[in-house]
Order: sequence, then C-alpha cells, then structure tokens
Amino acid sequence: MEQVGILLGFQKHDIPVLVKARMLTPLGNPAANAPKWFASAVILELTKDEKWLSKATKLISQNWIKKNASLKGENSTL
Repeated sequence: MEQVGILLGFQKHDIPVLVKARMLTPLGNPAANAPKWFASAVILELTKDEKWLSKATKLISQNWIKKNASLKGENSTL
C-alpha cells in the first residue's frame, strides 16, 4: 500500500479509505485485515486520470475533516 500511495500522491494510511470507498480495488478478495495488493497497470493508469485523482483527493480531505471533527467532539466532552 505504501508504493500505491507514493505513485498516486497519497499517504499509506489514505489507501484504505480509497479501498473502502471502492475507488481502488485490491486483487483477489482479501479479508479486511489482510494485506492488499493492486495491479500495477491499473495504478499507473490512475496516475494519469486527473478526474479520478481529483475525486480521490476530495474523498481523502472529507475523511480527515470528519475524523478531526469527531476527535474535537470527543475532546470537548472530557
């Protein structure tokens, strides 16, 4: 997943978000906690797809906004 992140311009921890949103499809049918492998040809094509990259960037940004908001909500109740 680290290599996929580097190629696509995302962090390693962002890749599971893209998988969960079905924007990336791992090879085979791995269990949720299993390592994920991706077809290099597909990843290389995605590096050229500006629309996909834009959509993925928005998804990652929204994910972090939600996470940060939920953390702030947890901290305010302490």
